[in-house]
Amino acid sequence: MLTYGVILLASPLFLYSFWQIIGIFISTLTKKNVNNDHYRSLERTKVAILYPTCDDFSASACESLLLQTNVEFHLYILDDSRLTNIKNEIDIWAKLNLQKVTIIRRPDRNNFKGGNINNWLFNHCNSSCYLYILVVDADEILPSNFTVNLLNRIQSGNWSFVQAGHNRVVPDDKSMNLSYF
Repeated sequence: MLTYGVILLASPLFLYSFWQIIGIFISTLTKKNVNNDHYRSLERTKVAILYPTCDDFSASACESLLLQTNVEFHLYILDDSRLTNIKNEIDIWAKLNLQKVTIIRRPDRNNFKGGNINNWLFNHCNSSCYLYILVVDADEILPSNFTVNLLNRIQSGNWSFVQAGHNRVVPDDKSMNLSYF
């Protein structure tokens, strides 16, 4: 009677373990082969980096965007600033980086940051040129491999949208280090 009870209790556990082992075996047989061609093609992939700002421009944050490696990009500063000194700071900074930076200012500030991004999408976006758009907060400092790592994750087929932690500029221009992805 005791043996029958042990078998009765152990049977579901044995069957479950067997089921898990079969699942692992099948998943290794059907594992997707990673094609590294898309990693090489990232060098030809163009990314629009959108930097919406409203009186909170950070030159150090923008510098980190210009240091992105292994990907072709253009930085669009979407400036809704009201303060003249901030607008002047943006203009001076952008003149030093004319090849990679475009400032876009809109006549109104309707719908805040979302309206600023929509303005770029409707009036300045060239969908045949940019397959990817990266929106970066004004206080974000990104590592130089951030964009290429993000694209690799998206192109793996398992991601379509990513929101990540970042280093952020605090008022005294020190950075807080947060993890990525």
